[in-house]
Amino acid sequence: MVEDCAHCTGGWIAGGPAGRFGTLAVTSLYATKLVTCGEGGLIACSDVALAARLRDLRSCDHREGPGIRFNYKMSDLAASVGLVQLDRLNLFLDRRRAIAARYRQALMGGTRVRPLFPPGDAREVVFRFCLVEAEGLVEEMRRCFREKGILVERPIYHPLWQELPGSSPLPGSAWLHEHLFSVPLYPALEEQELERVQEILSEVAR
Repeated sequence: MVEDCAHCTGGWIAGGPAGRFGTLAVTSLYATKLVTCGEGGLIACSDVALAARLRDLRSCDHREGPGIRFNYKMSDLAASVGLVQLDRLNLFLDRRRAIAARYRQALMGGTRVRPLFPPGDAREVVFRFCLVEAEGLVEEMRRCFREKGILVERPIYHPLWQELPGSSPLPGSAWLHEHLFSVPLYPALEEQELERVQEILSEVAR
């Protein structure tokens, strides 16, 4: 089993850290993720032989024997950035939880918009703050934010199943795509910016 931890790096589930359930656990280091080097990713592996195979595939230089290999080495500069980010991961996660709490507070009393997920426990990982509206007015709400200089996006550009030939429609996925949007949430969000998002959230929720 491959466990995708791209949106829950540093998170806990069922009494232990995320990433321990699969033979492989993968996470992304893209610029918008919880820990970033700009690009790339990490693989954690509990199988010694499989880990050796992954290391062999990672580099095409000075390898014995035939086989396809790649040049997936991380640069020293990117690794240095990543190590600093890892040291600050808990601070990043705390800041994200604090911002999410402020957003939930701004939505209190509103009926048009609600958070996709209820508040989690003290170890909750908030990668995105997704909102659900039931009236089909996502584009109108995005416009309200855009007019105030705030970029608000749908969490997913389009459902993956729509790209697969012969796939059956997934009504739940299609509905969420039409009714979900996410607001800015990242550790470097400044207080003035956060207050502006809160203000507009209060407006569109009512």
